[in-house]
Amino acid sequence: MPAILSAGAWPDVQDGDPRPARTPGDSSAPDGGSNHTSSDGGPSVLDGSLEAGPLDCAGFTFCDSFERTDARGAWPDESILNGAKLSITSEAPRSGTGALRIGISDKQSSEGMLIYRTTAPAYVELRYSFRVHYAIKQTNFFGLTFKANGTEHAFFIVLNEGSIRYADQVFENGAHKSYFESDPIPLPVDRWIDVVASYDAAKHAFSGRVDDVPLFDGRDIGDVPTADPMIFAGVAYTAAGPGYQLDVDDVRIKVQ
Repeated sequence: MPAILSAGAWPDVQDGDPRPARTPGDSSAPDGGSNHTSSDGGPSVLDGSLEAGPLDCAGFTFCDSFERTDARGAWPDESILNGAKLSITSEAPRSGTGALRIGISDKQSSEGMLIYRTTAPAYVELRYSFRVHYAIKQTNFFGLTFKANGTEHAFFIVLNEGSIRYADQVFENGAHKSYFESDPIPLPVDRWIDVVASYDAAKHAFSGRVDDVPLFDGRDIGDVPTADPMIFAGVAYTAAGPGYQLDVDDVRIKVQ
């Protein structure tokens, strides 16, 4: 069972994405500007057939397409442990000119993440894109956690040997209480993958999609602790093994 250093999370789309829906696994540019990197012979920013356009931030509480040289930028907090590194890369970003690159060392508890804190939300929605360059042994990646009075309820993505799934994990006073994973789907390499996640407090429901494939769809999670919600952009855990890097771009957060 994977462990986390500082949990993560995700939700269902409440209002429309400005980009039209795509067929799962399609690597074409869905909005005429943002760029997917194709590994199957389709259009690619790497060969110049696609150009990166600006990210549409309208209607979102927080928005970051990493158009700068400083990795932290407007994020209010960061966590760097055991040799992890955050940097900005210009290598075929999802949009614009930059993306966040997360480098993980070969130590089991490496952690590199940016953190966005919010007040207890009635609804929170997280959208972002990420890209891996090769199969990763295992990492818990990019999510939302709710913490209060010794209880921590986390939602995050698990990347493991060419697959991707969502996880739902609860700790009480540092001790594991429950863990649940969605069924895995294949994890493409060298292609931008779009993620949408949402938490609806009134419905006690969490949803998460990867490239329009629902992994959690309105999962009933009951009451969650709400004193300290945090959204993580980065890697919260890595199994022992060789170091690796992955990229993140076009992070959008909506809090209501």
